[in-house]
Amino acid sequence: MLKRISKVEKIDIQALSFSSHLLIGDSTIINAKSDTFAVKRDKELFFGNEGDDANYDVFTMPLELPPIDEQIYYRNQHLCGSILVNQINILGVTSSSIIQIGSNEHMHLEDRRKEIRQIAEPENIEKATNQTK
Repeated sequence: MLKRISKVEKIDIQALSFSSHLLIGDSTIINAKSDTFAVKRDKELFFGNEGDDANYDVFTMPLELPPIDEQIYYRNQHLCGSILVNQINILGVTSSSIIQIGSNEHMHLEDRRKEIRQIAEPENIEKATNQTK
């Protein structure tokens, strides 16, 4: 792997969250994984049997990556042994994302999420509230 010096004068990041990374410099392997399970409701109700992500296939099914069958031609010249960055402004980085200034050999990023939105009719909210008492 090519080793270079990475020099950054100024970096301004407002938010870096959920298995995201800021990396200045070289690395060999980066693995980032983020699983998110979110339930949004009109009314705050918790039935006690929620929140187990094992009940949803999106978190357990194998990840199938499409094969790369195209011929790739790549040529680069590094005339300078340094990466020089003056200024970077970033609003946000989230969900297994990487900001890297440098070289990397292997990167695997994975974000799996299940979002459920429950918009209830008024009579259903009343039924559910009476069941939990």
